[in-house]
Amino acid sequence: MAFTKGAERLLVKHFAPHYFISRSTGAVRAVGPSVIRSEHLSPEKVEVCPCIYQEYIDKIYELRVTVIGSQIYTARLSSNVGELIDWRPAFGSARLDVEPFKLDRATDSRIRQLMARLNLPYGCIDIAVDRSGENIFLEINPGGQFLFIEEKIKEFPLLRAFASMLIAQSCDFQVNIDGRMPIDIDEFELSPEFDEWRVAYDKNASKNPKFVTFVE
Repeated sequence: MAFTKGAERLLVKHFAPHYFISRSTGAVRAVGPSVIRSEHLSPEKVEVCPCIYQEYIDKIYELRVTVIGSQIYTARLSSNVGELIDWRPAFGSARLDVEPFKLDRATDSRIRQLMARLNLPYGCIDIAVDRSGENIFLEINPGGQFLFIEEKIKEFPLLRAFASMLIAQSCDFQVNIDGRMPIDIDEFELSPEFDEWRVAYDKNASKNPKFVTFVE
């Protein structure tokens, strides 16, 4: 609890996501992070409501850095309608802008050093950029998702790069650009394998009331 001292606001994140899905329209709503004042938090409340608590960062945008072997792809995620608490609930809406971003040399070098120290061939890094322009490292997910970034930024060949790394069995690889081997999100969503995955996903979601609540 010591980290809350001096922090006016805290960001509260759930350990697991929860979704409300409309049976009639298929619309999905997610329970996103919340902002609370530090004086509203106490050890007793944390004991009965375990979550991830962190100091709130007044940011202007976030960076989603996808590292695939020696390749680094960075997307800038920013709100065009005001404060951005977390980009995930806003993803897919007109409120969120997703665009390519070029890291400065120092940040690029630090990321490569981190990946080498952790011995990770792949990872998704979240960075918040505050109003002074400082990069604040939030986390690295060694199994993070990346297809949603490729969906928004078509020039990022993330799926092709990941497949190329697996084929090469090395972090030093050339991205396969053979036009006879279409490997991208659009092709995948048109494939029978995607249809099978979608059916299985929906079936499992309906059996897991812990994470999904269906409404009319």
